[in-house]
Amino acid sequence: MTGTTDPAGHLLPLPGGDWNVWRLLGVRGAGFPAARVLRLAAPGAAAAADRLALARERAAARREDALAALRADLDALRESGQWDDLDRRRPLLRAISRLNKGRLPGPDTDRPEYAALAEAERQAADELASARAAFDADIERLSEALRETAADPLFQEAVIWQNRAAYTTGISRLARPGGDRRNSRRREHEALAAGYLQRYCVKNDSIGFFGPIGWGRFVTDGAPLAVRPEKELLASREVYFEQWCLDSLAQSLGTGPSVRRWLAPRRLPSVRLDGSVLHRPAGPVTLPEAQVATLGTVLDLCDGRRTAVEVAAEAARLLPGLNGGEQQMTGLLASMCESGLIAWDLELPLQPHPERALRRQLERIGDAELRESALARLDLLAQARAGVQGAAGKPAELERALEHLESTFTELTGKPPTRARGETYGARTLVYEDTRRAGTVELGAQLRAELGPPLSLMLDSARWLTHTVAAGYRDVFDRLHRELAAGGTEVRFTAFWQAVQPLLLGQVQRPIDAAVAELQRRWQEVLGPFGGARRITRTTAELRAAVAERFAAPDAGWPAARHQCPDVMLAAESPEAVERGEYQLVLGELHAGANTLRNLLFVDQHPQPDELTAAVAADIPEARVVPVLPKYWLYSTRFLPQLASGKDHRLLLSDESSWFTADERVLPVASLVVERTAEGAVVARDVDRGTVFDMVELLAEALSFKVVSRFQPMAPLAHTPRISIDRLVVSRETWRFHAAELPFGDTEDELEQFTAVRRWARDHGMPRFVFVKAVHETKPFYVDFESPAFTKAFAHAVRAAPAPAPGARPAFAVSEMLPTAEHTWLADHQGNRFTSEFRIVAVDSQRREPPKCQ
Repeated sequence: MTGTTDPAGHLLPLPGGDWNVWRLLGVRGAGFPAARVLRLAAPGAAAAADRLALARERAAARREDALAALRADLDALRESGQWDDLDRRRPLLRAISRLNKGRLPGPDTDRPEYAALAEAERQAADELASARAAFDADIERLSEALRETAADPLFQEAVIWQNRAAYTTGISRLARPGGDRRNSRRREHEALAAGYLQRYCVKNDSIGFFGPIGWGRFVTDGAPLAVRPEKELLASREVYFEQWCLDSLAQSLGTGPSVRRWLAPRRLPSVRLDGSVLHRPAGPVTLPEAQVATLGTVLDLCDGRRTAVEVAAEAARLLPGLNGGEQQMTGLLASMCESGLIAWDLELPLQPHPERALRRQLERIGDAELRESALARLDLLAQARAGVQGAAGKPAELERALEHLESTFTELTGKPPTRARGETYGARTLVYEDTRRAGTVELGAQLRAELGPPLSLMLDSARWLTHTVAAGYRDVFDRLHRELAAGGTEVRFTAFWQAVQPLLLGQVQRPIDAAVAELQRRWQEVLGPFGGARRITRTTAELRAAVAERFAAPDAGWPAARHQCPDVMLAAESPEAVERGEYQLVLGELHAGANTLRNLLFVDQHPQPDELTAAVAADIPEARVVPVLPKYWLYSTRFLPQLASGKDHRLLLSDESSWFTADERVLPVASLVVERTAEGAVVARDVDRGTVFDMVELLAEALSFKVVSRFQPMAPLAHTPRISIDRLVVSRETWRFHAAELPFGDTEDELEQFTAVRRWARDHGMPRFVFVKAVHETKPFYVDFESPAFTKAFAHAVRAAPAPAPGARPAFAVSEMLPTAEHTWLADHQGNRFTSEFRIVAVDSQRREPPKCQ
């Protein structure tokens, strides 16, 4: 089957397989020009360090020659029977001892080996002096370059957004004219600046103005690559509240009686009354007949829409026996809250723009004085955020605005304004900024034709992966249901969910681990043995049959997994170079089983988000089950999935999802029972509507969360070559090491460290530019082996590596950088060039009719 263009027009066929792609492309790129990191290179020092290393290698070889000659003399003494002649044996042993200690052997100058060693040592000493001079000169220049970087207002603004403490204690001090002398503290500040600079220049992180989100399109005519920048880099920028910030403000408003009566009580999704049996997380309980009608009525009224005042009024109308008025109802609601039956607070679910939802709730407060007081507190926080947004482009003003926001927050809530303080990546601050890149990018039919066949092979194996994961979890669900049903009792989904969470969301997911290991084994079979090669090139034609055989799968496992999102890079110097055919396609991550453009950070930066929603609805016509995500699933509001449609069901898993109790098409967990069909499939049945859901589809969002980053087709070998299929690099050359294998982690002298790192890289045949992923670091980091700043960061990471557990995998993976900073084509209006990648949405046109929601 081949892809076809859909009637709605949002898809194009991907040549060579069963896949279509969205015309729309996400363009993820850095916000600082790539060339800025190259300013931190020290080619003179690098050349001098290499000469020093070679001179030392020659000296080491001459030392071995001298040792070999002395050992030969000792052997001659044994053979001639003169071993006991101490006058002849002792000088030889003393000379060997001196050589083993790194010294010259002694005064005997008749031996040619001694003279050669002495000359080699002299040359090494000269090279050391020369390298020291060259290194010191380059370090002085690089130190000034880092000071200039620290003084750049754009750089300052970026660091202030990332970590105000790092800016205040490090970057601002480094930026001072003249600055401090280059002591250990200044070196720390320089390392800090270099670390942030590599992130802003050569990593396609989407956050803030230093990682703006852009958009492009596949087109059917025109040039292979067209870039149309605008005068400004950014088309828009906006500051957003993190959810936890508004949660803290809501909690600070309190739950005293004067406020609480105006809040909406909500039946928890895990609570259900069936006849006289009350199902709750602590276990079912049978109620006295006299309590059933009252509790059932009040639970139904606690729908998240009525305030407690309104619940009391309606309950009095429906239950004449409740004649104690609002005071009696308040006591009953408080008791139900303490018993874990309802929520009665302002704990709002994850959502875009949480301040708007909080405002809607506060505006329902009937007491004018309380309402205005609560809204005034929210207004203070909103005004402080507006001050942050208004400070864009002005670092000093931004620092003051963030400080004001933080002090306002603490004054209002009594809580500290950050979480996970000190982390370089993603400290949980009160607000974040996302931006949209100006201009457009178009990819023509030629590039799509080149990309399609090899990418289709990878997508086929991604389909196999998600299908296999689904099959693995069907076995898990089957086994678990048998265990829970062993007593012959009905299996409530609340119990099933509690039991399955560690298997689905814990640190170890055996079905996924097993599927990934098998994926790697099968790709190894397809590609054949590497045999120590540095480059492996295959064609789609020669691999197609093997891929079809080993990765045959009837469907993607669950409907939403029809979306696969590969990141594709283009290594080219310019659009003109692409038109001349001077380019290379490179596959980055392939996000399996999920459309990652659905995340809030992308949706909020798209000029017409409804188009995205319509595209998803067209691709997945079935009604999906979309959970209201528990807050512990996400690190930041930015990653909240969007693009659900009106036909989808909303699964209520957590207490804060109780706000949706009264919505149509909701599935509170307590309304579901787990059963087995006549065909043996494990399903969940909604006891209210009789609707039946395949368990994989019911929990598909959790499966997507765990499998999305697990498409790793190449096994983690000590060395993996660069592997290309046609013109697409599907795996960059990679080396893996334990920390103990890296002989430069403990070297303190900067020149010696630089020399050792370069020698190690040369010995392994590494290119100049690499990315390093350390097991103890959140993100990969960039290393230029010609830059003392970046080799120092590498050495620091080696020193910080944790002691390996027995049998642990290597702690460091070193991968070639491809494209490099010199092969960047995304340019702004001034001609500055930026690293970038395309986030492509691939849609599987091969599908089997899945188990339906009835």
